[in-house]
Order: sequence, then C-alpha cells, then structure tokens
Amino acid sequence: MYSDSVAYILSAHNWVAGRGLGIYNPSGEFDPMMPPGYPWLIGALLALNLDSLQAITAMNSLCFALCLFLLGWGTWRFSGSQLWGWTTAMLVLLAPGVITNFDGAMSEPPYMVLGLLNLFLLAHYARSPRLEVGIAAALCAAGAGLVRTIGLVNLVIGILVILVTHRRSRQEAVVRASGYALLAGTLPLVWLFRETLPNRPFVWDSALLIQANTFRREVTRLSLQWVPIFKMLPASWLKSLALVSMGLLAGLGAGWAWKQARREGNPQPELSGGLTWWAVVTFYALGYLLFLGLSYLFSSLTPDIDTRLLMPFFIALAVVIPGGFFLTMRARSVAPHWEGLLAALILLSTLAYYLPTTLSYLNQRHTFGSGYSGLRWRESETLRAVPNLPANLPLVSNQPIAVLFYTQRFPYDITRLAQPDRAVPEQPFGGGESEDEWVFRTRCAALILFEPEFSQQMRALYGDQAAHYQAIFTAGLRLYRRLDDGVIYFYPACPIP
Repeated sequence: MYSDSVAYILSAHNWVAGRGLGIYNPSGEFDPMMPPGYPWLIGALLALNLDSLQAITAMNSLCFALCLFLLGWGTWRFSGSQLWGWTTAMLVLLAPGVITNFDGAMSEPPYMVLGLLNLFLLAHYARSPRLEVGIAAALCAAGAGLVRTIGLVNLVIGILVILVTHRRSRQEAVVRASGYALLAGTLPLVWLFRETLPNRPFVWDSALLIQANTFRREVTRLSLQWVPIFKMLPASWLKSLALVSMGLLAGLGAGWAWKQARREGNPQPELSGGLTWWAVVTFYALGYLLFLGLSYLFSSLTPDIDTRLLMPFFIALAVVIPGGFFLTMRARSVAPHWEGLLAALILLSTLAYYLPTTLSYLNQRHTFGSGYSGLRWRESETLRAVPNLPANLPLVSNQPIAVLFYTQRFPYDITRLAQPDRAVPEQPFGGGESEDEWVFRTRCAALILFEPEFSQQMRALYGDQAAHYQAIFTAGLRLYRRLDDGVIYFYPACPIP
C-alpha cells in the first residue's frame, strides 16, 4: 500500500464522515479525490463496519474471482472452447503482475470487473442486439469511467460496437449508440471536465516524438516480461521480433478464421461467437493502449508506465493471443488433441515462468506485507509515539504518508529532501524559508524523522557527504524522543510539550 492507496482510503473515510470526497492537506485545504468511484466503493464497505484493510481485502478478493470467472466463462460462453477459457484464466491467475495489482488499495480491481463485464455485454449485444443488454453495458461503462478516467475507453468501444454490429437500420443504430453514449458518458465526463482537467490540464510538448518513442519502448519492455516464452530467448531484438510475430500470427489467424466463417455463410455458432469476443477484446486492448499513450503524451502529469497501468492491456492479451490460434484451429476443424497440446504448451511455459515468482511474492506478502501496510510500519515505535503529541500540533516528517495513514494527521513534507536547495543545507532545519521550515520554526511543529529512511534519503542526495549534512540538519534541535526507528525534534526556541 502506497501514497495513492492512502489517499483513496482517507478520502473514503472523509466521505463516510461527511467531510467531502478527498483529503485535507497539512495547511487544512481540501483536495478532492478524482475520479470518485473507488473511494465510493471503499466508503460503502466502511459503512458496513469493516475497517479499511478488511474492506479492501474483501473487495480485491471478490474482484479477482470475478475477473477470472468473466475471462474463463466468458471466453467459453462465446467460443465453446473450454481449453481457450481455461488457458486465459490460468494465464491471469498465475501472473505476478496481476496478483500484485489485486493486492493493494488501488482502483484497478473494480475497474477490471466493470470493464470486463462491459466487454462481455457488448459482445453479447453484437450477437443479439437487445436493448436491455445495451443499457446494462452502458451502466458498466459509466461505472468504469467513474472508477478510472481511462475507463472512458469502454465508452468509445461501446459506441463503435453498436454502430458496426446493429444491422436492423442505420437510424436505429445511431439512436442506440447515442443513448449508450449519454448513459455511459454523462457522469464520467462531467467529473472529468469539472474536477480532473482543471487540476491536470493537457499540454503540448515539443519533444513529442521522443516521448512517443519512450512510451513504445516501455510498453514493449513490460510486454516482453509478461509473455512467458520470451524469457527463453537470448537477445532483446529476438524477443521484440517474437512479440511482434506472435501478435501478427494471432491477428492473421483470427482474420483467416473470420474469412472462413464468411465463406461458409452459416458458420458454427461457436466460431462466430468466438470471433465476436476476440474482436471486442482486441479493439479494447488497442483502444486502451491508445488512450494511455495520449495521456502519456499530453497530460501535464505524465504517468509512469508500469505493470499497474498496463494490467488491463495484458489481461486483454491473455484472451487475444491464445484466441487467435484457437480460432484458427477451430476454423480448420483441427482435431481436439491439437488444441489440447497448444493449451498444455501455454500452461506449462506459464507455470515454469510465473509459478516460482508468484509463490515467492505471496509468501513475502503474507509474512511481511508491503508498503505502508507492511510489518515495518505496523511495528514502528515512532508511529506509536505520534498520538502522544498534542492533537493541534503541526507535524513535519520525512515520511508524511505513513504518519497520515496510521494517525490521520497529515504532516508537512520536508522540502530539502524532495526539492533540495544547495544553498540551504549549511544550516540546521528550521533556518530556511520553505513552508515546512517556517511552520517548524514559528508554529513549533514536531519534526518526525524515520530511520533508516532519513539516512537513505540523505545518502541519495549527498552521497559520501551524507553524514556531514545529516549532522548539520539536526544540529541544535531540541530532542523530544529517540526511538528504535526514528527521532522527534523541536525547534530550539519552542517548548517541548
């Protein structure tokens, strides 16, 4: 659990307590949470008298099970291929990159459930354009957009599916697509323009091509880590070639299967259904990557490209890549044992590649936890000492999020550590003019330094001279308490409570 997770949890607590959907910064100003869907879900569980960690654990467990069910059963439901369904579900079940993102307080788990349910309903609508199915798909898309802004990709995919597959009349298709857009997009777009864009405006960077190339490299690098068989290849260029080749073969295989289905005129229902499901998920994967790329290129706060952001794309690939080969076999009426052989190859390589890492990760999380919910912070003496300080006393800390999570008191961050000014370190903390030092000096705030984090931060800034600057930082400050994992100081002219 990390800083974004803490913000979600405290926003939910504030919402349940009637203090608004957001958090109050150290100076007392309210920062709204955006988008609101995930804190709403946590708050709904908190209202059932669960604590925040119990609520998140319950939500993550339920979302993980639902994702596996929707992937496995949905694939089987449309294609009639149990092997394709089991292969997709097992690829996701064993992947460390999925498990890590279902093991924290982040918005991806509920987004994946709503997104997959939206895709399932859209594929069902493409097969049988019933109004109630379209309405249900739109509601899921609205929920996905409220949980994560990038959930708007489900809005766009839904409009395209309705326009392309609704064959009764073009006018009716336009009316239904417009209704879908209105139902799915109104609340997410209102929130986007009211809360998100004013705080995260789009910008135009002159180095657009460089950024686009960086985005491509990061997506390729993480994709190569995701697909098990690529680990066996010795050179990076071979891995990249294999990635492109596998995607092309899957696409060509599905395209050939579609051509065969069109040629037959009345194809097998399972083949036609499998092609519909494959196409909807493929368009979603491409659309998700496009939306993420636009956000990376034009957002004023460039997101880090990591497995968390790419998880929906990777889960879609677990349907698309094996599906291309299974559909080809189904179109050629290949003997079932060849499908079984393909499924066994994929699953064995997945087990060999993922299982040791996954088991090690699960054991580590079970024993020590992770981030701010980890054993290190749960047993912190310094955190246990913070509630003994006066409730109205301002705080300054090198780990403000940990203090916020465990005490619901938001300290000022230390500017010297976040944005070091080389002219300042020659004087003790409190002598500078940044807001945190001014509060420490004039409002007699408590300075809470956690170890070994403080020493590590100083070493990252000053290298071999870290000990020298660390001594200057605390010179002359009044010691309040020295604990096993930290120290609490006050400004020399301030009384100690």
